[in-house]
Amino acid sequence: KEDLNFGEVLNDICRVYLGMLQEFRIELSWNSQNEISFSMRQIDLESVIINMITNAFEQLKGSRRRVIYIQFRQEQENIFLEFEDSGNGVSVDKREEIFRAFVTTKEDGIGLGLNIVKDIVLSYGGTISISDSERLGGAKFLIHFKKEN
Repeated sequence: KEDLNFGEVLNDICRVYLGMLQEFRIELSWNSQNEISFSMRQIDLESVIINMITNAFEQLKGSRRRVIYIQFRQEQENIFLEFEDSGNGVSVDKREEIFRAFVTTKEDGIGLGLNIVKDIVLSYGGTISISDSERLGGAKFLIHFKKEN
């Protein structure tokens, strides 16, 4: 574990994905406060970001409007990671189920990405929830970590 700069990790990963997503006509934008740091393993944060981008990418393949927006922000000791997309969203009755291992909505998916994300988030005392994205009309995943003083 180390104190990670969340903005730097997010920037590095998004830059890697930018070209690939553009080939699929998917717009990726992100925003992060520069001073967010939290003690966790870098591979864990990278796994969360990569799995969330991959999940959004899969949901957007058949959509006309293809947008992914990521925002990291901190309010006092609360750190929020928001992942939004312009896909079909997640129905209320599926919002808990999609975090279970081997549950997938994709034709060729194996159903581990969101399960991995949830396990990592919970291992750091965080929470993850799903709502509708007011900004983009699809799903909004909100991850919350409490920073220790």
